[in-house]
Amino acid sequence: MRSHHVLTSLAVSLFILVACDSGPKPGEEAAYWGKKLNTESELTKRDVALQKLSDLKDKKALPFLFDALKQGGAAAELRPKVAELIGVIGDESAVTPLVDAID
Repeated sequence: MRSHHVLTSLAVSLFILVACDSGPKPGEEAAYWGKKLNTESELTKRDVALQKLSDLKDKKALPFLFDALKQGGAAAELRPKVAELIGVIGDESAVTPLVDAID
């Protein structure tokens, strides 16, 4: 009976570890916040992710920012901020996605 209790405790602990968002790993902040920017269901959480990316100003965030330019619905409200951040980061690879976002 004791081993069943231990196994149940381990399973619950593993579920909590997998289900909990512990934040970005060092060196992976741009990808972490970029994914949040494009996948969070709440606009306020997307805005927080965009602010974190703005703080980072990391070129590794550009693919996620380019994807955010294509977002529709409520997420489209963030496009002006996204475009501004792309400009602040400043990279030649941004020209085409920015022009495409205008069309």
